[in-house]
Amino acid sequence: MELNSQNIHPTSSDIPELPPAYWTTTRSKILSWLNQNNSSLANLYEGAVCLTFGIPIPGRLRFISHAVREIRNRLPDSIPKISERLEYKDEVEKLADIWESNGFALNEIPSDISIDLPVFKEIQQLIKKHKAVRENNKERTFRFFELCISENKLDRNILEPIVNHYWEITEWFMDQTHETDKKNYNGKPKLEPDDLEIRHQFEQFESFLSPLAQEFYTTVDKLDEILKEDNPKQIEKVIGLLIHPQHCTYFFNRLENPEWIEPLKDKGFFQNPPQIIEDTSQETFSFPMWTQSRYLVRMAQHKPKEVLEISLQIKTNNPCIYEDFVDAALQMPSPEAVQLVPKVKLWIESLYSSSLLPEKVAALIYFQRKLLLL
Repeated sequence: MELNSQNIHPTSSDIPELPPAYWTTTRSKILSWLNQNNSSLANLYEGAVCLTFGIPIPGRLRFISHAVREIRNRLPDSIPKISERLEYKDEVEKLADIWESNGFALNEIPSDISIDLPVFKEIQQLIKKHKAVRENNKERTFRFFELCISENKLDRNILEPIVNHYWEITEWFMDQTHETDKKNYNGKPKLEPDDLEIRHQFEQFESFLSPLAQEFYTTVDKLDEILKEDNPKQIEKVIGLLIHPQHCTYFFNRLENPEWIEPLKDKGFFQNPPQIIEDTSQETFSFPMWTQSRYLVRMAQHKPKEVLEISLQIKTNNPCIYEDFVDAALQMPSPEAVQLVPKVKLWIESLYSSSLLPEKVAALIYFQRKLLLL
């Protein structure tokens, strides 16, 4: 009996092809998650990854940028409660009909330009709809993150700096979808970003998708790595990992480096403290804690001027946060702490207070008086 040599030696087609090294576990999970929610967006993401990290091809940046734009704008449509799009083709067709019915040429520019009222109104309405949808796209992004992680519904202000940075990253790709410089309108070709910049921006975009696609503790592990490295230059990398409120709490509770204050402040993390939550049905009030203010208390002795500046700008009716900044003042040298006194007086006189606030303010007064007697 003769053996068929073709059966002994498998061909290359018989050997399962290994995925390229850039298909990490995280990217594979993002792709799987997108497939579960919107397979067409998963295809766009898969192609964008291959173009970003694979062999470069001409014009790849525009392909990648269009993919990111589609994912950003259409991903909220995967959630049944979010759906609102402007059909530009229909709107422009309507404008074209009015344009031609008024006798306007498409290839000539008249010396005396005047626009009839119906044409002006149609252009005006199209611009208004465009601006409304652009604003609504961001609003839909807020609702998307709220629906994906229900805890985010409790206080949108905490989610705001995260969504703002997500929007900033995706707007970078939006700017790359056109050949001319959209920012300056000067008609000059855009300067092509290099490979490192393209990959950096795409990785920032992915950092917002990974917490939604991965297990909760996978993100915790990534936060532990950042905390261990303790490099404030990692600020852009960490923002996308804070989408879940518990991840945000975990990060700030373990952050002990005062050098993070400025980059976190620049990204808006100290601008929107939680307000009092009123439950009218139960006739009760709750005072949410703010993990960011607890971090600032710990940093006040190291960066008193920076913490003071933030505390003077804070606007909230939440007495728990008042307490935190009084605690921070107790850690500051007298020249900085005394500047907070006028604001502390307003907090004491506010409608809502807590049992600990008067005690903490008394400690601050005693501390300041003791320093004056030295």
